[in-house]
Amino acid sequence: MIGADGGTRDDADLESETLTQRLMREAGVSGAQANELVLLIGLNWASLMREAKEITKAGASHERARS
Repeated sequence: MIGADGGTRDDADLESETLTQRLMREAGVSGAQANELVLLIGLNWASLMREAKEITKAGASHERARS
């Protein structure tokens, strides 16, 4: 498949991109956070969600502390 940059992309790139978007939607993390999680953890959905929830929980407690 041809990517936006004109290069070819394999199925793993497409799958990780889909996971990134799903992680953003379901866990409420930013695109950069979701992308970093996929790069660090891999494609294991349960592990990605666990870590994304920790990020959002840490962000929420940080916001409460600032208030």
